[in-house]
Amino acid sequence: ADAACPGRVLPAERATGGVDGVGERVASRERAGGAAMRIQLVVDQVECNAVAQAVELALRGIVPRAALHALTIAVRESERWLDRQSLARRCGIPRRTLHRRLSAAGLGSPSLVLAWGHILMTCRYQDRGLTLEQVAHRHGLSGSPALVHLFRQHAGATPGSLRTAGGLTAALALLRSRIAVHRSARTNPVQRVDKNVADST
Repeated sequence: ADAACPGRVLPAERATGGVDGVGERVASRERAGGAAMRIQLVVDQVECNAVAQAVELALRGIVPRAALHALTIAVRESERWLDRQSLARRCGIPRRTLHRRLSAAGLGSPSLVLAWGHILMTCRYQDRGLTLEQVAHRHGLSGSPALVHLFRQHAGATPGSLRTAGGLTAALALLRSRIAVHRSARTNPVQRVDKNVADST
């Protein structure tokens, strides 16, 4: 199972009410909203596409195209809660291949990429003036504490701290730095082995 966020309401749970009734409320809101809800969904998708374009601009030339494509999918589909297998399917490659490519690119695992999709979209919505509760509701979470937990677990920051630091721009800068750290962690062991071999000759 994907453990990206413990407060997440899975698609099946949305249909049955979820662990805390969030899914039932979302479905009820969609039925009652009618045309207004459909318009809002279109607006939300425009926001997701705008953030995906910002991600491409920020990481182009830093992250390989295939890995960057996976991240932009995670952003565009952030309100649908893709799992790792669904993300791999959208990318058109096996899940293990996706994991290897993301790790080599410095993006970690598919679960981490999916979490960053939510983090980046939350920052965008906060820039637009939405509250954490509103964002959590859009993402099918049980409430703002679950969203804060996701930020702390995967970004090492809180939504408030990133909003104060610059919102989406700060989040993208943090992601770039984490990519650099992840790549360094992958390459340094090799460098140490090479140094040991050189010292022994």
